[in-house]
Amino acid sequence: MIREVQEMEKAGVVAQLKAKFASGGGELKIGGRTIVVEPGLPYSGMTLQEENGFVVGRAAFASDEELTKTLLHETHRLVTTQSKMGVTRELVREETDAAHSFADRAYDAFFRNGKP
Repeated sequence: MIREVQEMEKAGVVAQLKAKFASGGGELKIGGRTIVVEPGLPYSGMTLQEENGFVVGRAAFASDEELTKTLLHETHRLVTTQSKMGVTRELVREETDAAHSFADRAYDAFFRNGKP
């Protein structure tokens, strides 16, 4: 998951997402994932399981750090979800908390201060 987001950054995906945001939104297909930029969505992101992707909303673009954490969070959700076995409120909360914790730790370890 960390390597996937690092590769997105190296490949210029972050710049493409910012450009889509500035132009009013749009969709990218990156490495088999669908990433939809939706400036009208007030949240950082929202997982799209069936599309193997996610929506990136307005809050993700508050800073480079928040955008990277959103990419980490949503990638974690896609890779680790157990929702195919049935969705419950508890499962959603647990997976969201786990993804949030992962994104914070991964950002600090691999992305903060220009780390590769």
